[in-house]
Amino acid sequence: MLANPTAGTRRPGLTAIRVPGPAVMSGTTVTLMYLFGPVPLYLATARAFGSPAQVTSGFFVAFLTAGVVTIALSVRYRQPLAIGWSGPGLVYMAAMASQYSIGHLAGATMFAGLAMVLLAVTGLAERLARALPVPVVLAVFAGSSLHFCTAGVSSVQAEPLVAGSLVAGFFVARKRPNRFVPPLAAGCALGLLVLVAQGRFDPATIEAGWPAVDFVRPVFDPAAMVGAGLPLLLLAVGLQNMQGFGGLRAAGYTPPFRMVTAVLGGVSLVHAGVGAPPGGMQTTPLFILAGEQSGPRASRWIAAIVASIGCLLIAAGAVTVASFIAALPLAFVSATVGIILLVTVFDSLRSALSGPMAFPAFVAFVVAASDLSIAGMGAPLWALVLGAAATTRLPSRQQPAANPPAAVRA
Repeated sequence: MLANPTAGTRRPGLTAIRVPGPAVMSGTTVTLMYLFGPVPLYLATARAFGSPAQVTSGFFVAFLTAGVVTIALSVRYRQPLAIGWSGPGLVYMAAMASQYSIGHLAGATMFAGLAMVLLAVTGLAERLARALPVPVVLAVFAGSSLHFCTAGVSSVQAEPLVAGSLVAGFFVARKRPNRFVPPLAAGCALGLLVLVAQGRFDPATIEAGWPAVDFVRPVFDPAAMVGAGLPLLLLAVGLQNMQGFGGLRAAGYTPPFRMVTAVLGGVSLVHAGVGAPPGGMQTTPLFILAGEQSGPRASRWIAAIVASIGCLLIAAGAVTVASFIAALPLAFVSATVGIILLVTVFDSLRSALSGPMAFPAFVAFVVAASDLSIAGMGAPLWALVLGAAATTRLPSRQQPAANPPAAVRA
């Protein structure tokens, strides 16, 4: 069992906390990732099953709970416990929009939340998380994120000036790092300047306003519970949370499995009231926040606090953020996400393939990078299943002491 880096130590008061530069850089990088990853994903996908008012309302509540809960858990346990909403669950809800109303989907989300609480109380979630091989989890993350990296490369061909200047600005700034200004921020700023010079981005078109909450009445239907509720539970717990716990374990932490799972169940119940997807551990942001470039392990939780403040700002400015993202070309967004994930995917894959579980991990990587879909479940979930199954043929299930994946130097 990995040792808890905070066990037996006195938690310092707020006045004693020092904010290290690497934590600020990683937290700021993750905030930028929110803007160009989860934000457009949510706004574009939720339109399939919600009205404009419901989409904005769900977006506001999802980012609000992510910020508040992450701060509370990270401060309590001194770990980067990044909590959010289930991206795969959101995509699945959009796919089911032709069969179920938003009320039925809200009821299915509530069912998934109650099931999470039950899994936490019984300890089943913890046993599952501990049984899953860390190298397989790292490989699944690398494989499922690979297409974002390749899309970032393709964006340079689609928009040479915009995406090219963004990428060039990032790598130039990375050669001369500033303590509190991530290279990614410098790259994005240069890309925006090019857009303005081309007349393709006008700040005056950005809307302003306060987000409003539009409640959704959950509908409890047995068919929806089975057809939507169970898949949402599997995607949030079996895929997203297992990757999150695996990432924390790979970084040397012992996460509070039961508490996190129970809290995610409560978050899911809140989300159900506004038609948002179930709660889930953030995967890609967590790998960045828990990586070596966030500073010493004992202070990486501060990076999660910085990122959570960004979450709260995004939630408060939901209307403005939505109009800002809508004004950007797709190539700009793709290039940004590709840069964010480039180093993290590389380090995750390198760690996954560095020990005796290299072949099962590679199997998981290949499956996760594919377009496999069976029974409505996407490739990452089946990659976890097949990768874990492949490890049963090994002489020993002992996991190698692989180096944890480093965060993006951005």
